[in-house]
Amino acid sequence: MKYLMTFLTLIFSSLALAHDDHFLSDNAHAFYHVVFYGLLIALVACLAWWGFRQLRHKSTK
Repeated sequence: MKYLMTFLTLIFSSLALAHDDHFLSDNAHAFYHVVFYGLLIALVACLAWWGFRQLRHKSTK
């Protein structure tokens, strides 16, 4: 649980600090956010799939 809270804190603090990019044009700024959130969603999906497989593997033992 400690590691999960540390991970979530790092994610949300990076979201709060990621706004030094407002000097970019609106299109580049929007693209930056699409890429950032896309990578975040991909990471969460991979971790969820890994956790699901671990739980399923553990329940079949």
